[in-house]
Amino acid sequence: MGSMIAPDVELGPNVVVHHPDQVNLFGCKVGDNCKIASFVEIQRGVVLGRNVKIEPFVFIPTGVTIEDGVFVGPHVCFSNDRYPSAVDDEGKLLEVGDWQVVPTLVRRRASIGANATIICGITIGEGAMVGAGATVTHDVPPDSLVVGNPARLVGPRPRWWSRPPRRARERKLELPSASIHRSHPEPRSDGSVRVCTTSGPRPAAAPSGPSRMPFTGAFNVASRAGRWAWASSGTDTGEHGHDARRDGRRLGVLQDISERAGP
Repeated sequence: MGSMIAPDVELGPNVVVHHPDQVNLFGCKVGDNCKIASFVEIQRGVVLGRNVKIEPFVFIPTGVTIEDGVFVGPHVCFSNDRYPSAVDDEGKLLEVGDWQVVPTLVRRRASIGANATIICGITIGEGAMVGAGATVTHDVPPDSLVVGNPARLVGPRPRWWSRPPRRARERKLELPSASIHRSHPEPRSDGSVRVCTTSGPRPAAAPSGPSRMPFTGAFNVASRAGRWAWASSGTDTGEHGHDARRDGRRLGVLQDISERAGP
């Protein structure tokens, strides 16, 4: 099968169409350095700016303009007719030009998540983000995040360098795995727990039982509302074969470690 990119398509320098035989492009303009994945249709009159990334199964009909640096996720669907119909009042099939095309604009550096539906006649603001599966029916403010059906404003757009905040009550203690001999909790005034250890040889792991990752000794203990949580960077290889990730929900696991370590 040959290329499905029509001769009237204007492609800028360094445009990447991964599988030209698996797209349908005609009468559109694609800017420099754009990347277009498989099973994408871009119709006549569509304009893509520079550095735009189009993921698989995206539909971009006539009337859509996408500015520089926009990300369009997989299965995103744009529209260009508010009241679509196959036939007119007399039952005749509508042809191209028999209905009013309603334009849509996506400003620079915006991002549209997978499976989003963009109703025509709106503007997605500069740097805005549309959540996966959203149905956008109104303008999206710049640098904002919208989610849901219909899409609603939930706050500012999270940046790519954002990270989830670390919980302030967590305390992490790094210990060499070979030096763990005994462990016991020491409550603090702020509700957290300090784990005290004494150095010594580590007991040998049981030869039988399921294969497990070595216990690294890096863990944290936290307390809230009388509930204990214990998290480990590895799993235990003691003689009882307990999995610390499964059994480490209670403070008693610390005593269990002490018992298995020996006197």
